[in-house]
Amino acid sequence: MATTQEEGDTLVVECVAQIDSGNVLVVAVDMDVLVLLMHFCFSGNIKCHVMIVSSVQCPPMIDINASVEKHHGILQDLLAADSQIGCDPVTFNIC
Repeated sequence: MATTQEEGDTLVVECVAQIDSGNVLVVAVDMDVLVLLMHFCFSGNIKCHVMIVSSVQCPPMIDINASVEKHHGILQDLLAADSQIGCDPVTFNIC
């Protein structure tokens, strides 16, 4: 199966959304996966506890659920803002 990065990002998030409980560690390269995971945790489509770590750098793991709680006020507009930026940094270094 041939795929593009965007389709791959969507497939990762779709797989995580199918897990109803427990912990999931996602290893990803770009911010799109981080943004999508935060959005779908915020919207309630992801029910499990999600952590993410970069496969390129070695920053600490980011707890998606804790980030959603911390940044709750901006998450309604996160997907729209991300789509307007038009760039995708290779690694994520936010907490």
